[in-house]
Amino acid sequence: MGHRISKVYTKTGDQGISSLDGKNRLAKCDPAFAVVGDLDELNCALGILAVDQDLVEPLKILVMELQQLLFNMGAEWVLFDAIIKNTDVSDLEAHIDHYNSQMAPLKEFILPGGNALAAKWHMARSICRRAERSVVTYMQDKTRYYNPCALQWLNRLSDFLFVMARFAMLEDHSEIQWHGLKKPKES
Repeated sequence: MGHRISKVYTKTGDQGISSLDGKNRLAKCDPAFAVVGDLDELNCALGILAVDQDLVEPLKILVMELQQLLFNMGAEWVLFDAIIKNTDVSDLEAHIDHYNSQMAPLKEFILPGGNALAAKWHMARSICRRAERSVVTYMQDKTRYYNPCALQWLNRLSDFLFVMARFAMLEDHSEIQWHGLKKPKES
């Protein structure tokens, strides 16, 4: 494979217009750029998890596999071709079921945090939810290409990230439950 990026700056986006596919020029505020940007930010959050020294090796490998799939998902918006498949969704569901089965059922909402590793999983989860919203915004234009499996996979990914945040708190019992709404004191 030859060099894909020979020059980092091209100056072609200096006026707020750019291209995802090398052909069609769009404003950088176009929903397609929001999708790709949010997926990139999510991939960066997963990268932070992948190098966390508290993350066990099998999970590091899984996180790096998820990063590859996220990059593939971003490529869908460039290539206009379904890359994420139903099997990717079912694979993620199997991981969710595996880790979730090792924990007690959730009885209350939990606060993001608990410990440093769980906080990183929660941050990735919240970025993933934003990426989902960007995809849904993008889908509102019915003339644009999108892959329904990619949206399903992204939804499962946010569920997986939530389960992993809980799993990260399992050993030290650091899960913090939300106390619920407080009623105002009567005077």
